[in-house]
Order: sequence, then C-alpha cells, then structure tokens
Amino acid sequence: MKKRISAVGLAFTLLSTSAMADLTIESKIPGIAEGTVKYASMDFWLETDNGDTIDLADTDDVYDYLIDKVGQKIRFNGASVTYNNGHTYFEPQFEKATALPALKVSLNTDESSYVTSIYLDDEPVFTVNDYYSASVVKEYTTSDNKVSVIQLVTGGTGCPAMHMLLVSHHHSQPLITPSFGTCSDLIDTKTEGSKIIMELPGKPGETWIWDNTTYQLIKQG
Repeated sequence: MKKRISAVGLAFTLLSTSAMADLTIESKIPGIAEGTVKYASMDFWLETDNGDTIDLADTDDVYDYLIDKVGQKIRFNGASVTYNNGHTYFEPQFEKATALPALKVSLNTDESSYVTSIYLDDEPVFTVNDYYSASVVKEYTTSDNKVSVIQLVTGGTGCPAMHMLLVSHHHSQPLITPSFGTCSDLIDTKTEGSKIIMELPGKPGETWIWDNTTYQLIKQG
C-alpha cells in the first residue's frame, strides 16, 4: 500500500480525469516533486529517496511525458491541488521541449556482395555482411532516441532470419546490437515502460528485452 505523504505536508491521492470532472479547486500551492518514476495498472507515481510516494493525476500530459521515463529519477515544478472533497494531488508543470525532426532510418543491400548498408538521415552509419536482405520491421521513438528493430534475411530455409537493433540519436553516435533470435522470421514486439519486449517462436522460443534506460539487450530466462 502506498504511503500518503508530501514534502509540503499534504497527502497525495490519485484522481482520474473523470473523477475530477465535477469537483472544484479549493487551493493550489506551488511546489516541487522529485523521485523515481513508477508505473503500474495505468497509474504513475514518484518514489522518493526515503521510500515515500507522490501520486500523480491520471492525465494525458502525465502519460505522454512520463511513459518513456519509467525507472528514471525526475524533478519538476508544479502545484499541490486540493479539491472540495478533500482530495489533494500533485499537478506537474512540464517544460515543453522544442520538437526535433524525426530520425530517418533506411537500408540498402548490394545483391552482388550481400553487404547491407544502414543509413541514418541519408548518411551511412553501419554495414552488415552476409545477409540476403534486411528491413526495419518495427520502430519505437522516444523523446531521447529511436529504436529500430531490423530483420536480417539469410535467403535460406534452415535459418530464415535473425534480428538486431539500431539505436539512434539526434546528438550522439548511433549504436547497433549483436544479432539475436531463434532463426525465425516471425517476431512479436511490445513495450512495457522503458523496455521493448521481443518474442520469437522456436524450439524453444526466446524472449529478448531492450532496456532503453540502461541500454542493455538481455535474453530472458
């Protein structure tokens, strides 16, 4: 169970947008919230260094700003808002970053040499050897980077395909992971917080996890 605490001595209770629709504000006290972003069951909260929690309102702005920051420590200005039913929660005031142009990833394979060139914004950044062709099967874009799931096709039937990740940035060099997979050309991807979960069928099947906070590719199990 979450503790009911606040640095300014007020209790924070999670309120959904629908629950707040018929309420009126009694007070709004400016303040600062700081802690590690936590997320479960569609709820966000901050865990402070001393183990206390600060619950946040369930709004689109909170979701959009924090969904790719789960597990990270964050600090933002805002206000403690108290409603006429006695509920109080912290309302963050997020700074809107200047929008950056989308990172463009493309691939081209030389059929005579089986060398695949990977381009970022039309500039060559990596080459991959000994695959018949390659393509981007899924991309995930955050405020910090883009993670591209690349399928490497062998052209054979014994091991049709492998996979790798290209992680690209606007202000630093991209990185590429080693190839991974079960030789299957089928891959199912999903996100959980800052992690990308990739499931591949096989005997046995494999689950690979990319942690976008620690920049680690881990085989589960």
